[in-house]
Amino acid sequence: MLDRQLGDQKRRVELAERALIAFYEARDVFTFVRSRGIFGGEGSSRQSSEAEGEAQKRKRDNYFVPIERLTREKELFARLQSLRYAFAANFGIATTEPFKAVWDAHNRIASSASVLIQLTFDGDDDRAGNEALFNAIGWGPAARPDEVDRMIEKAVTEIEAVCRPVRMCGAMLLPEQLQRHALPPELAM
Repeated sequence: MLDRQLGDQKRRVELAERALIAFYEARDVFTFVRSRGIFGGEGSSRQSSEAEGEAQKRKRDNYFVPIERLTREKELFARLQSLRYAFAANFGIATTEPFKAVWDAHNRIASSASVLIQLTFDGDDDRAGNEALFNAIGWGPAARPDEVDRMIEKAVTEIEAVCRPVRMCGAMLLPEQLQRHALPPELAM
């Protein structure tokens, strides 16, 4: 019985630690994804149409940068999705809200960039009427931290509220119990 309880507690502590690490990584990724700086070659993986003019292609490639950056981090977002289900099983369905918020931020950025790409034509002022789309990808006039930044930070704060007590409980209880449990049977009390 004690073996099972210790094993269950150890798994919950490890799960909480993996989730915290993944959320901290995601926060950093979102900061980079939404940064205005574009490095040489970024956006060039987008499949362009032969009908696109050079100016249209350049703008569309630029708007593709957030999608390209998110795609580069697909393993992190897949890991977060996987952790979401483990969290639901171990801590209850309500604890998955921060995971949903991260996924919502991901989708909001990707879909906004995608719409900007579709709305861009040669010679058009693509900023007119598209302020919300530019704000979603972090390139708009809204002051930062903006709504998406706050959504991400709230998700990190909420996951910390779940994970920190689990990790603290494990740190206080497990070492002594594991140490005592790891002793050869003839020496265990």
